[in-house]
This record gives sequence, structure tokens and C-alpha cells, in this order.
Amino acid sequence: MPVSVIIGCGGLAREVYESIEAMTYASTEFLREPPEELAAVLASSIRFWSEIPTDAAPDGQPLYRPTQDDDAIVAIGDTRTRKRIMETLPVATWFCVYDQEATRRETDRERMVAVGCYVGASAVVGPNVYLGRGVVIDVGATVAHDCVLFDYSHVCPQANLCGGVEIGEGSFVGASAVVLPKVKIGAWATIGAGAVVTKNVPPGETWVGNPARLMVPRW
Repeated sequence: MPVSVIIGCGGLAREVYESIEAMTYASTEFLREPPEELAAVLASSIRFWSEIPTDAAPDGQPLYRPTQDDDAIVAIGDTRTRKRIMETLPVATWFCVYDQEATRRETDRERMVAVGCYVGASAVVGPNVYLGRGVVIDVGATVAHDCVLFDYSHVCPQANLCGGVEIGEGSFVGASAVVLPKVKIGAWATIGAGAVVTKNVPPGETWVGNPARLMVPRW
């Protein structure tokens, strides 16, 4: 029988697990039109799987490797790992998890959401927002109107993306960082915790501080 599989065994996996446990069919409705099998998955047993050997998953159950018949979500913070798993591991469906405590408005249906996304508790996602494949918006983060988050990007707890921000593929926005309106973060860039980003960040760079600047190694 197909089951829902959380790929990962760390803190993010436990957050996703708790969100799924509290989830109802209605809470996923705006993300996409759920297939019939997804409704069954949400009511089925939840298993964990990780590439890292461990004795048991966070719920105390033995680890389970997903099959082509199962549905799964990748709950791993590292963006490159998330991309590699989603592009190589064959599963029936990469499903989305939208915590029921996240802010929802009448404009929910204006949002465009790809597969495999996670929106954590107390997060706020504004209207006309695009979330690419495997995007994570963590607990308490805010994504304002007209933002675009490309595949595998990650917004950490309490981070704030102002209106019209663009986050490139695989980019990582640290906890409590602020990205000002219409700023573009390049692919695979990293924004440090608490940074205030006032201008565009080139791909692959790490920016920290207030105002944020390129972090230059000292060696």
C-alpha cells in the first residue's frame, strides 16, 4: 500500500511531520488540485527515510525507503541535496505541505505552487507569489506579494521577503534576514542570518550584514 514518505530525519523533517499530522484535505486545496491518491496519502501512515544511516526515524519507527508507488516530500535543509533527491529518486508524487497555522487569505488561489513545497507554521505567503519545485518557506517567514522563488530555494525562520523579490534557484535566505522590495538574489547564493539586502546579489555569492555586503574570505 502506498504511504507518505518524509525524506530526512532532522529538525525540518519533524516540522513537516507535525504539519502533516495536523493537515486536512482543505488545507492543501489552494496549492494545487490534489489527485485522489494524495487525499489517501494524507490519511495513511507516515514514514521517514534518510540517506544517512540511523537507527530510527523521529517518530521511533524504522526507516523506510520510498518506492515508485509512494508519495514523498524532501525535508532536508541543504538545497543541493534537495535538488539531487527530487531529480533522481522515483516516486509517484512529490506532494506539498502547507501548515494549517500558516496565514491564508482569500487570495490563496492566485498563488502558483509547484510540487514538493513546504510552508511552515505561522508563515505568511502573499498574493501572486510563485513557488518553484521543492521550495521551503520555514516557520514564521514572510513572503510578500509578487515574489518569485525558483526551484529548491529556502527561506529560513522569521526571514522577510518584501514585495517583488526574486530568489534564484537553490538560494538560501538565512533566519531573520530581510530582502527589500524588487531585489533579485542570484541562483545558489547565500544570505546570512539577520542580513538586510538592499541591492541585487550575483549568483553563487554569500552576503552578510546590515546593509548586506559580499563576504570575502580572509585566508
